[in-house]
Amino acid sequence: MSDIDNLKAADPEYRIGSTVSRLADLVLGSVAAMILFAMMAVTAVDVVGRYFLNSPLQGSYELTQLFMLSLVFSALPSVTRRTEHITVGLFDNAFTGWMRPARDALIAFVVAVCAVYLAWRLYILAGRFVAFGDTTATSRIPIAPFAYGGALAMTLCAVASLVLAAEAIIARGGDRRP
Repeated sequence: MSDIDNLKAADPEYRIGSTVSRLADLVLGSVAAMILFAMMAVTAVDVVGRYFLNSPLQGSYELTQLFMLSLVFSALPSVTRRTEHITVGLFDNAFTGWMRPARDALIAFVVAVCAVYLAWRLYILAGRFVAFGDTTATSRIPIAPFAYGGALAMTLCAVASLVLAAEAIIARGGDRRP
C-alpha cells in the first residue's frame, strides 16, 4: 500500500452532510494549521530575540496562550465530527446489534447537550469580557473575541454531535464505523 492509499484510507466515511463536513474539515484544518504556524513563528522569534539579541518578544507568553486556545477550539469541531476523541473501549463488546447504534446515539446526544451548555456559558463570559473591557495583562489584547470563538466552536461541536447521533440512529446493526 502506498502513502497515498494510506491517506485515502484515513478519510472518514460521512453518512450525513458529507460535503459540508469535508468543507468544514478543510476550513477548520487550515485555520488550525495557520494558528500552529503562527505559534511556531512567535516561539522562534522569541527564542532568537531572547538568546541572541538579549531582547525577548514582548507578550510572547500571552500570544502563545491565545494561540493554544485558538488551536484547540479550531480543531475541536473536526475532531468531534470525525469521532477522533480519546475513547475507552471497556464495554464495546457488551453492546452488539441494535444496542451499539443506540449507545452511540445516546453518547453523541449527551456530548451535544454538554457542548451547547459550554457554548452558552462561553457566550455569556465573552459578554462580560466586553462589558468590563478585559484584555491580556501585558499586550492588552482583548479576550472577548477568543471567548466568542470558543462559543462558536462549541456550537459547531454540538451540531457535529447531533449529526453523529442521527448517523447512529440510521445505522444498520453494527455496520457503523468505530
